[in-house]
Amino acid sequence: MDNRILEDIKNEYEGGNLINYKSLNVSILPSYILCYSNGLSVIAFKDIKEVYATKQINGEKSKYKYMVIETNDGEMYYVAVLSKKGQKKIFEELLTKIKSKV
Repeated sequence: MDNRILEDIKNEYEGGNLINYKSLNVSILPSYILCYSNGLSVIAFKDIKEVYATKQINGEKSKYKYMVIETNDGEMYYVAVLSKKGQKKIFEELLTKIKSKV
C-alpha cells in the first residue's frame, strides 16, 4: 500500500469520519472500507465494481451469508460474514451503506 493511501486513511480517520461495524470486523471511511476479519484489507470505494450478499463461498453452499466486494481489477473480497442471528440488521445496514457509495 502506498504512502498516499495511508495518508488519506489517516486524515479521514483523524477527521472523525469512521463508522465502525465492530461485530462484522469492518469500518467505513468516506473513501475506503477497512476489513479486518482475516488480516487487513483496504478497499477504495472508487475501485468497487459490485457488492452483494451470498450464501456461497468459493462456489460452494454455506450456512452463513457473506458480503462480497468485487473490484474493477477482478479481485473478490469476503468482507463480512453474517454468522449470528443478532447481526442481521447491522449486516443489512452495512450492505446498504456500501451500495449507496458505489
